[in-house]
Amino acid sequence: MTSTGNPAERDSGLRGYLAFPGLLDELRNELLLSGHAASEFEIHGELVIVRGLLEAPIWSRNTWKSVERLSFQSISDATRKLKALGLRWALYPHQHHRRAQLIAEGLNTPRSALLKFPEVLVLPEPLPKKALGSWMMVTENEILASVHCSQTIANGDVLFDEDRETAPTRAYLKLWEAFTRLGRAPESGEHCIDLGSCPGGWTWVIASLGAQVVSVDRSELEAKIAALPQVKFIQGNAFTLDPRQFKRMDWIFSDVICAPEKLLELVHHWMTIHPLAHYVCTIKFKGETDYPTMKKFLEIPDSSIMHLTHNKHEVTWVRLSPRV
Repeated sequence: MTSTGNPAERDSGLRGYLAFPGLLDELRNELLLSGHAASEFEIHGELVIVRGLLEAPIWSRNTWKSVERLSFQSISDATRKLKALGLRWALYPHQHHRRAQLIAEGLNTPRSALLKFPEVLVLPEPLPKKALGSWMMVTENEILASVHCSQTIANGDVLFDEDRETAPTRAYLKLWEAFTRLGRAPESGEHCIDLGSCPGGWTWVIASLGAQVVSVDRSELEAKIAALPQVKFIQGNAFTLDPRQFKRMDWIFSDVICAPEKLLELVHHWMTIHPLAHYVCTIKFKGETDYPTMKKFLEIPDSSIMHLTHNKHEVTWVRLSPRV
């Protein structure tokens, strides 16, 4: 399987897709829906290897773009062969942990530091740009490796130095991650709305960035969030709120628990009145993943869907307006 030639041109024809923790079945189902048969899969831990299929599946946290199989006789031999393929490597730990660690010690492996938010937003590169290869042990003398991967952080995991004191729930991490991946966020002077906001994690994030935020929910916000000067709380149903009562909305957010079809209706309703706003919404699934509705979300111009490190059985839909 090992190819030769310029590393920039290497392509073994095999792709590896690393599932998010606990979501291997979702990744398998997505690959099956793309036309692959289960008999085509080679699975090691959370990594699914299959021939072809260039686009990154939603349920994959990192795509290994060209998987190669390396046989080696010793720790130094493994290190030498990986260095010959690429300069920077991240280990996906699965088995033979001690042996893998000894190999990793001989490689250029960037340290995985926790990101600090919102400081990460003012960096020239919120996430690294340098290529980072991935590798794993499959037997005591065999490695799977890909010098080219979709993510430039180890195993695609975006992890933060968490605020364990102020934030009312851990849902705020989803918004931190979305803004970090997008490289943009609400700014001071912008107007935002958080639909279905209780207990206030997303409202807190938006307000902490200096933006004005209308927070809407039938339940009350936590008092410390409602007291923030940038927050205006409206107690009511997010689904019956009239978007025409707001002359300006730059960002529209929703992490509300509802069926995907209901969220889609809500989004279309708001887009008729605020077509130039940016949208960030969580599509939550109860039971099976609703691929038909996800497809309808993607039919909205300038849309994308991603599964975040901090998403569970849900995905994040983003629509960044092309407005200047």
